[in-house]
Amino acid sequence: MQLYPSIEINRDVVEVEYAQVVRETEELQVYYANQNCDRLLHTTTKVKTGNEAAWKMLKLKYVY
Repeated sequence: MQLYPSIEINRDVVEVEYAQVVRETEELQVYYANQNCDRLLHTTTKVKTGNEAAWKMLKLKYVY
């Protein structure tokens, strides 16, 4: 017994739509990774004295 017979009937369409969703998701991940990196680098230019070690650790953790 098939749980989702409509998926089997329309397998070609489902696979094309799934591939599109995966591609768009990857593009968004790259976009937001770059946005976050830019923000982190901008923020780290305003380091207060005494916090350099913490900021260095954050840079190493989040900069790709």
